[in-house]
Amino acid sequence: DGSSDTQISSDSVSWLTLTSDGKIKYSTDYEAGMKSNSYTINADGSGKVDNNEMILDIFPIPEVKGSDGRIYYVQHESDTVEYAGLYVREEGQGVEEGTQILKALVDSFVIEGDWLIVSVRETEGEMVFRMKYDGSDKSRLFESYGCSLTQGSDGTLYFVNESDGRLIYKMSASS
Repeated sequence: DGSSDTQISSDSVSWLTLTSDGKIKYSTDYEAGMKSNSYTINADGSGKVDNNEMILDIFPIPEVKGSDGRIYYVQHESDTVEYAGLYVREEGQGVEEGTQILKALVDSFVIEGDWLIVSVRETEGEMVFRMKYDGSDKSRLFESYGCSLTQGSDGTLYFVNESDGRLIYKMSASS
């Protein structure tokens, strides 16, 4: 529902993900082709650990299986894809067989129950919003640009708040 957004780190972050043990792994100072530092913190922002590793590539956007059994994924414009956006396909189909459900430059997305929670930069403006699987019932969750969306097992949404110095935030994703 977008409530309880809370800053949990003062580092300027390029991307983040959740580890299997519920900690937040993130990189700082990422620039294309350059190295960035990697750290891990607890979900409440405490216990920062330097992972002593350098990240060379940006965080990929994974395909996600929805509760409807279909596969949701992001495509960027290329020689074979005319429009960047969020796509859906049946399991077993190739990515070229998918259907676009949102035309926008999607940074990342997660699935929460029957909702897609999406971070976009262009067509819809810079924001985090949620929508039904078919693209209907859009509602804004976060007024600014939040990238690298990832979700904890309790439904908490973690993201990099681009509008606030690339700090890590968390908020409730469901009502």
